[in-house]
Order: sequence, then C-alpha cells, then structure tokens
Amino acid sequence: MEPASERPATDEVIENGRKESDLDSRMFAGCFLFSAACVMQFLVVWIPFLLSDPIFEWQGLRTAALVAFGLGLLVGCAFTVGGGFVGYLGSIAGTMPACVYIVLRLREAALGIPQGTEMVFAEYTEAVAWFLPAAYVLVGVGLWGAAYGVAQRLFNRRR
Repeated sequence: MEPASERPATDEVIENGRKESDLDSRMFAGCFLFSAACVMQFLVVWIPFLLSDPIFEWQGLRTAALVAFGLGLLVGCAFTVGGGFVGYLGSIAGTMPACVYIVLRLREAALGIPQGTEMVFAEYTEAVAWFLPAAYVLVGVGLWGAAYGVAQRLFNRRR
C-alpha cells in the first residue's frame, strides 16, 4: 500500500511541475474574463452619468464625459492587454448598454424635461446625444485594437 502523501502514478504528462489546462478550464477563464470586462466597462461608463443630475449644461456634460470615457478607455486597455482578444471583445460589448443609457439620458435632456409648469431644455442639441457615445465607441475600438496589437508584439503570445 502506498503512503497517503504520494500521488498515484498516472500516464498524464506534467511538464515543469504544472498540469496543462484542459478545455473546460480555458473556456471558464475566457467566459469569466469576457463577463468581467463587460461589467467593468459598463459600470465605469454608466456610474458618472448616473450620479450627475440631468445634465443640462455643457460643463456638467463635459465633466461626466471626461470621467466616464477616460476611465472606460483605461479599463478597456487594461482588459485588452491583460486578457488578449477576449478582453478586447468584452470591453467593446460592455460599451453598448452604457452608451444606450447615455443616448437616452442626454436625448431626454435635449428634448426637454418638464419641471413644474414649464419645460427645461439642455444647452446642447439632440445630435450631441448620438455623437458622444458613438465617438466613444469608435475611439475605444481603435485604441483597444492598437493596445491589443502592441501587447501581442511585446509579449509575443497567442491567445
């Protein structure tokens, strides 16, 4: 009888003391990374616009957009460099629900919000509500794509 502290002999090949990851482990890690990138991207972009009151002035819109989109671009780069193509796609997917929220919120302010007996309109037009999120997605796709390419060259890895 073998001692309990020893591993039983198997035909499994273990190189450098590490077991090769199986398909299930890689699929789980990829799905988790994609989901984490989506949720983080959504939260980082959504929260600054959620916390600001209805944005009627350019100054409030500029502040919320700089904080949200700046942090969103940084988080997307981190997931893209750290997670490869899965992090890149997760970051893109996370921008979509946040941008839909931003379009609806800014469009509502541009078209007017009833306050009491009068309508209050934003300083910007409805076109800004469409342009701002679309520009963020396009800049994000380009920046994260460039970060993915640079990371692949620097780390010389394939995912």
